[in-house]
Amino acid sequence: EATIYNPNHLYGLISIFNPEAVNNVQIMKGYIPPSYGGRSSAVIEVRQKEGNANKMSFSGGIGPISARALVEGPILKNKISFLLSGRYSLLNLSLDDFGSNSVQRNKIRFQDLNLKLNFKYSKSNSYYLSGYIGNDQNRAGLSSTRNWGNRILNFRWNHLFSPRLFSHVSLFYSLYNYKIENSESPSAFVNTSKISDIGIKANLTSILSPKNELSYGFNLIYHRLTPGIQEPLNLNLNTNTVELESEKGLESALFISHKTNIANFFFDYGLRISSLHTFGPGAVFQYKKGLPLADSTITDLLQFNSFDLIYKNINFEPRISVNWRLNNKTSLKASFNRSAQYLHLISNTISPSPSDIWKLSGPYINPIITNQYTLGIYKNLKSNNWELSSEIYYKDTRNNIQYKNNADLIFNENIETELLFTDTRSYGLEFFIKKRIGKIQGWVSYTLSRTESNFIENGKEQFALEDYDKTHNFSTSWSMKLSPRLSISTNFLFNTGIPITLPTDKYTFENILVPHFSAKRNETRLPSYHRLDLSVKWDGSSFKKKGAKKRKNKDYWIFTIYNVYARQNAYSYFYRTDPANPTVAQIVQYSIFGTIIPSVTYNFKF
Repeated sequence: EATIYNPNHLYGLISIFNPEAVNNVQIMKGYIPPSYGGRSSAVIEVRQKEGNANKMSFSGGIGPISARALVEGPILKNKISFLLSGRYSLLNLSLDDFGSNSVQRNKIRFQDLNLKLNFKYSKSNSYYLSGYIGNDQNRAGLSSTRNWGNRILNFRWNHLFSPRLFSHVSLFYSLYNYKIENSESPSAFVNTSKISDIGIKANLTSILSPKNELSYGFNLIYHRLTPGIQEPLNLNLNTNTVELESEKGLESALFISHKTNIANFFFDYGLRISSLHTFGPGAVFQYKKGLPLADSTITDLLQFNSFDLIYKNINFEPRISVNWRLNNKTSLKASFNRSAQYLHLISNTISPSPSDIWKLSGPYINPIITNQYTLGIYKNLKSNNWELSSEIYYKDTRNNIQYKNNADLIFNENIETELLFTDTRSYGLEFFIKKRIGKIQGWVSYTLSRTESNFIENGKEQFALEDYDKTHNFSTSWSMKLSPRLSISTNFLFNTGIPITLPTDKYTFENILVPHFSAKRNETRLPSYHRLDLSVKWDGSSFKKKGAKKRKNKDYWIFTIYNVYARQNAYSYFYRTDPANPTVAQIVQYSIFGTIIPSVTYNFKF
């Protein structure tokens, strides 16, 4: 029930969720039930395993990237059980060693820990306590170190009132923080920032009849944001500490949904009423009416005491999904979603960095409002051996955030003066086919899409592609079982490079070469991204030396070749002076991995 704000290790190549501890993952990108909110995009719901209540078991794996382990079992058989899993990076990854010719001496490491306790008090009551701790470190060169991590703690109570009425209530805490240390003299500093949530979510489900299910409830989240604190790394330095004012807000929602079916039509619809209230202490700048928000148009500063109401906003979010089953193999589905997002991510997206700025909606930053429409067809073929689906979608978004040209986002106490608010539309076609049964299994996915926005800057209306626009997105993954113990698999990815703005000129300021960018945005793209991976799985023997069949212990090896043809995919570009000629500017491609990466992992379970 808690939100994880940075769900990636290793620049997004590794999920923060240890696969040993995950029970299931559900992705909701079309219709999203009213019990979920606060985001203008899709929902990925991850649920942990509950722990074996009958017997102890141990599993894990070790390879050059990381080692992982999981232990689970009963504390009191059939009553209390536990699960504990951990993962730690073994190789202090060096992008330089992996053939990236743009970044030198860049070291990465990570670790995470999952814990879950289950207590089945009675047939009607179950209690769960789960937690997560994850840490990452990235060291760039010899002077800059970034540390960031997530913390989650969740207590859940499931209660069965009757066979037709049950509930679950969750109390949760979530924390995301990061620290950046720069030891370069004389401007050595430490930057820290964090966002923490304390919340409660209650959901009741009533089975009114075999064809009618009613769900309703509420959730409250108290957000506390510390946008940034900059302190001197060396206390002897004559440098002042800079601290941006913290933000506090209460996000709340009431929701209700109803599932029913009439003949071959299945309906799932509901309403979510959400709100945000922000409180002092705090200060809000006042600007001249009719003029753009800027330092030069500030007229006053309003001060708010503790618990004074600074801002409030309420939104109604209707949602509906209709599924028409034409026959046992074919169905049509249409949906509409409206969502409101009160928490904004303000980030420099040029380079991969944990230094995200989070900000609540307020007097000058309205919530993001999204309306999404989808229409799809779903079909099973050849006795359900194949699944086929195709879906079109259209999404319009109001109050999406962009940045003014030459925006100064770092430690800006009135950051609203650097923002633009756009109307964005996204639309596309998705195609998916999956083979579920047989020696050869796999899937193919393709999306054709476009995301663009219009906004007013310097009194002129402009149109631009969004930073995350990808015209083509293709991926496929297949596996084949060659023998009872041997199988091979492969996956291939291709997508259009994201839009970027390249400099058109350069100038020198105090002997520093500064690139000058065009006022027109995202007129070019990074090169297309594509990559091929291969792996071989070799299962351990199913029989003991004396011929008896193994019942408990299982093990297997996985041999992997990542980036088979050594593609140097561009993550981004950055700009610097030519080391051989300071008067010449260079555009350097940033590639995370630029060569073949072999790996072998041993996995076990007993």
